[in-house]
Amino acid sequence: METLYFILGALSVVTSIAILRVFMIKKELKEFTNDRLKRAELYFDESTDMLDRRIDQEIDRVDRIESKLFEHIDKLDSDRYKKLEEIYTYIDSRTDKLENRIETKFKDNTSFVDNIFHELNSLKSRFVSEKETV
Repeated sequence: METLYFILGALSVVTSIAILRVFMIKKELKEFTNDRLKRAELYFDESTDMLDRRIDQEIDRVDRIESKLFEHIDKLDSDRYKKLEEIYTYIDSRTDKLENRIETKFKDNTSFVDNIFHELNSLKSRFVSEKETV
């Protein structure tokens, strides 16, 4: 009977140790799981932060490109305006020159016609005076 008590005592000690060990393993497993979750959360946060930074960098890059593009467009528009003004100035000068040439020709023609009328009047007066003398 003593052997039975000894065996039951030994089994109860082994059972108690096994139960205690199961609870310790469960606690370690819970700590391990929590540690892994914290690491995963930290990795996710770091990845998210890196992605946010990358997105911000790309937004800044696109903003710089957009700014350069608008500057280039403004420069082209300014150049276009200057060229247009040059064209208007050129057209205006050519128009003035043409007007002067036409005006000069007209004055020349006017004086020419006036001379013709004067000569006709002169001839008419001579003709009338010759006719009267005849």
